[in-house]
Amino acid sequence: FYYHLKDEIYCHNYYLRNLCDESRFPNWPIKEVEDVFQSCLHKFKAEMSLFDTAEEKSEHDDAQRILGLSEGDTANELRKAYRKNARKYHLDQNPEGREMFEKIQRSYDILLPYLQDRGHIQSHKLADDENISKKKTQSEGFRDLRHMKNLHLLLKAQLLFCRRYPDDICKYKYPAYKLLLICLQLPASCKELDRLNTKSEVEQVMANNRNKWISSEMLKPLRADFVHTTMNLLFHTCLISPLNAEELIQEGGISVLESLFNYYIQVLSLLSMESQNSSKQYEIAPLSLHTEILINIVHTLSGLAYYESGRTAILSLENIQRFCLNWRLCLSLLFLKPLRAPNSNHNFLREYALEGLSHMSKAHNL
Repeated sequence: FYYHLKDEIYCHNYYLRNLCDESRFPNWPIKEVEDVFQSCLHKFKAEMSLFDTAEEKSEHDDAQRILGLSEGDTANELRKAYRKNARKYHLDQNPEGREMFEKIQRSYDILLPYLQDRGHIQSHKLADDENISKKKTQSEGFRDLRHMKNLHLLLKAQLLFCRRYPDDICKYKYPAYKLLLICLQLPASCKELDRLNTKSEVEQVMANNRNKWISSEMLKPLRADFVHTTMNLLFHTCLISPLNAEELIQEGGISVLESLFNYYIQVLSLLSMESQNSSKQYEIAPLSLHTEILINIVHTLSGLAYYESGRTAILSLENIQRFCLNWRLCLSLLFLKPLRAPNSNHNFLREYALEGLSHMSKAHNL
């Protein structure tokens, strides 16, 4: 066993962790670009299929209990357990066993696809060497921390291909926007802000729960890096092909981005008033990283507003007034007012907001 390959993902002759390490291996030549990219997409979809909710995990646990399976069992044990229990409760052998027989069949149907992907039943607990006790909430909404890290690596690889080989990648419509948008959905602990519509409501919630928002796991380095990479990939896929932008709009991308847009406007407003000591105390990712995420969101929304379908989607937003007020803040930068000196990133934010404003002005109602 090669320990240094423990966390690697292998795609069409390439180890992705090394491939994506551009500081150590800059401009690594890649042969068969399209095949490697398609392999990354396939792995990404397979990993996303494990994006279990708590309800799905409970279903898996119930299915394992009904069939008498335990951690480490494979598809072979599943089939043996299914045959054994099906014979026991089949109507020919047990006229009163109909309900249990149906549960056995349902349990088999739940576990078979899972075992075909994972190979064996895995514990929901992570290995101790990942310090799950300290970092588990940074993977809120994911299966576990390893799941989030694997997805992050696959997103990095896709982004690398879009940046370095746009002419090869643009030949195909990006097929996984639904999955990217799932990665960008706010976790349950952050959705309180999404339900608020007015500035006064947001300010009150922020004031009453300052520590909660400052210590939010969305602001920690691991999660912030993940969101940053995902937004970068979303932007670059749209940049290389207009068809991708239209597809993203059709998949409901505007609504998901608006929620994320509102979240980062509010938390950046809060963070800009915090001292450097607070950032260290709560282990918050650098303010510049969160600002770059917001810039990518605004840049992407601005590009989508170029299309009539994008403007229509913006007009149909449930919180259109909130969206417009937040967009105005990106033009004025008033939500960053406590900062002593706006930097070049803030100028980019205003530039992309102005660009989006010119696109949105084509729609009379906007």
